Amino acid sequence: MKKILILADYFPPCNLTPAERILSFAKYFKEFGYYPVIVTRNWDIPIAHPKDERMSTGTRVVHEKNENYEVYYVPYKSTLRDRVFNKFLGTNFYFLYLIIALVYSIGEYFSSHFTSFLPLYKQCRNILKTEKGFSYLLISGSPFHLFKFGYKLN
Repeated sequence: MKKILILADYFPPCNLTPAERILSFAKYFKEFGYYPVIVTRNWDIPIAHPKDERMSTGTRVVHEKNENYEVYYVPYKSTLRDRVFNKFLGTNFYFLYLIIALVYSIGEYFSSHFTSFLPLYKQCRNILKTEKGFSYLLISGSPFHLFKFGYKLN
């Protein structure tokens, strides 16, 4: 059976629609001879509002094995952009978020340290160093800078 590493921001217990797509891959790839290893962020907060998606979650990497796949849940640490969004959403100071978001958007082109998803990349890199036999790397789009991490991992 070929191993496939999947880098995805959304995966259950996240209750957003993109999580279901990756869960379907995880469940059914075995039928086609693939064993998926998913690296995703920790989702210990149910998503009821856009603010919830930007909250820091988890304190350590959690590794869960399943019959058809395994998952690494990586802690998520909110960036300054996330914290300002959560604080000023719906207020007159929302423009501060827009300014900081612009700085972060430009900064992401020059350094991966501007993204809160750097721990996902580091976890994938560690897995590829310690575990052998991966045939493919699948990146689930959104946030799109995960594709940059996929390029680096290649």
